[in-house]
Amino acid sequence: MVLYENNLKAFTALFYKKLRTIQMITVVLITSFLLAIGFAGFAITILVKKNGKFPELHIGNNKDLKKRGIGCATSQDKMEQAKAKKSLQFKQLTLLEKELKSL
Repeated sequence: MVLYENNLKAFTALFYKKLRTIQMITVVLITSFLLAIGFAGFAITILVKKNGKFPELHIGNNKDLKKRGIGCATSQDKMEQAKAKKSLQFKQLTLLEKELKSL
């Protein structure tokens, strides 16, 4: 009777291990299938569209926002920094020059 119980426990453990493996493979296959459907949808969208491109989502390239004077924050920041750099006149002073002038 003890031998039968040990064999039954071993069989049950092996069965559940195989079942978990099958479940994992099923989840991976379903996920791969859904991703394939998504990529196929993107590909079909590109093929069916007039220019074959997705709409430009960058703010700086949007015509309506340009009309309103709205631009990309990064681009505007770069332009403002360039203006500030041109407007500032940096003097080439060192500590040694300051000391010599004070004497």
